[in-house]
Amino acid sequence: MLKVINVPLLLVSALYCGVSIFLFHRYGVKIVNDSERYLVYANDLKHGFYFDNHNFWYIGYVLFIFIIQLFYKGLLAIVFTQYFLSFIAVIALYKTALLLFNNTRSAVISSVSYILFFEIPTWNSYILCESLYCSLTCISLYLLTLSYSRPGRVYLYLLTAMVICITALTKPTGIALIGAVLTIVFVSFWKSHKNTPVRIALVLILSTTFLLVVNRMLFTYQVMENYQLGEIIYAITSLPHNKLNSLLIIDPPKDVYIPSPNNPPLVRIVIFILNNPLYFLKLFSSKLFYFIFHIRPYWSWTHNLFSLLFLLPFYFYSLRALAKNNVRPEIKIFAATYVLIHCASIGVTSEDWDGRFLMPLLPVIFLLGASEIPVTFIKVFGRFGKA
Repeated sequence: MLKVINVPLLLVSALYCGVSIFLFHRYGVKIVNDSERYLVYANDLKHGFYFDNHNFWYIGYVLFIFIIQLFYKGLLAIVFTQYFLSFIAVIALYKTALLLFNNTRSAVISSVSYILFFEIPTWNSYILCESLYCSLTCISLYLLTLSYSRPGRVYLYLLTAMVICITALTKPTGIALIGAVLTIVFVSFWKSHKNTPVRIALVLILSTTFLLVVNRMLFTYQVMENYQLGEIIYAITSLPHNKLNSLLIIDPPKDVYIPSPNNPPLVRIVIFILNNPLYFLKLFSSKLFYFIFHIRPYWSWTHNLFSLLFLLPFYFYSLRALAKNNVRPEIKIFAATYVLIHCASIGVTSEDWDGRFLMPLLPVIFLLGASEIPVTFIKVFGRFGKA
């Protein structure tokens, strides 16, 4: 009987339940500034579907709220469902690692890391799209891996495509998932077709479509306003001025050039970069620094230290995995594209006050890092044992 039970997965599940009970007891149901617009949009959909220029790019989460509120009006049901889907995400991450690396240690490390980086499950208590977005990202990764390992199953392809589309429409940075999948499709097509005109046509179609969607998304975002203020963290200039907040602002040059608003958003960004290269580089690199290392001047030293001690080893081992030949090229391409699009989207726009924008990136980082960590530990302890 014991042979049938997956003991590692059972222990991972027990850990998730314990952490979730603790977090829900501590945070309960949290409503913050952005919560209202999701709830209002979901409520308005009862009168019929309509396109909201800004909030449409969060429609996955809005529909999630809408469907739940058809059956239960309170916010508690939304939070409970987020905790449940997060549990499914943990299992999906475990199964994904098992399929990719055929290693139980890697599966345990990736899923346990997802739980113990407490900020990820903490967002399950918030009426914000991060919880659903992270969960759907993990489920998408599992379905993609399953589709790859079981080729030819049309129903699986359709299910995977549907979940990826929902994930991409849960938050604007979901475009990174679409971009990573399209890159894999393009590389596969490039290898299997030698016709150069067809290759070029595919590049033009995919890249043009991708850029048009990104451009449409940016119409309601205050990118140029952010550049003019020199904000590293969004809306930091709206807070009382102090030494800590001043670290998150870069003084713009007196002669900073702002392109005409008559240009499309992406064109304005390109023109801005060409006319203000050093200033843009400072903004971009500063945003990436706080985004990647997940530290803030106004957080406690214990919070910042925890982030660094937890994340830096995974970053190191993820890069190591990408550099090695034992990780399949498709995984490398997907992961690199996914990470780069996320980083570019933050560097070009804004990093958030509470650091939640990093959360959807971490499942991929945990998977890559978990592929290398067991190998290193076995080598180290093996040498120690011999000594």
